[in-house]
Amino acid sequence: MSTPFNTSNGTTNPSLTPTFPNISSQIEHKMDGTNYLQWLAQIVPLLRSFELMGFVDGLDSTPPLTLADQSPNPTYKIWYRRDQHVLSLILASLTVNVVSTVYCHTTSKQVWTALASQYSAQSRS
Repeated sequence: MSTPFNTSNGTTNPSLTPTFPNISSQIEHKMDGTNYLQWLAQIVPLLRSFELMGFVDGLDSTPPLTLADQSPNPTYKIWYRRDQHVLSLILASLTVNVVSTVYCHTTSKQVWTALASQYSAQSRS
């Protein structure tokens, strides 16, 4: 059985394999709880440049887990894999103390929303 990123003969199709940035080379300052707006100014253009903002702003909403016939939805598998990459990018751009505040969240949108809720007001005051 092939995955959405593999061809029928089992080889990877480069046009279907997503490429994600090395976050450490592109985020100069990790978000530490006091620099939310500075962090946002770094990460938003990065996510936009890779067309990943939809995962955190809700435009790329979660597709159904299964199809109408209850079979696995291949679109969900692709979405989930990309969302987990976005989540990894976000978590890699946070300090350990900030990461500890979002452990209970499992999607990039959940973490994004929690960070905005927790830190945007503090950054503006």
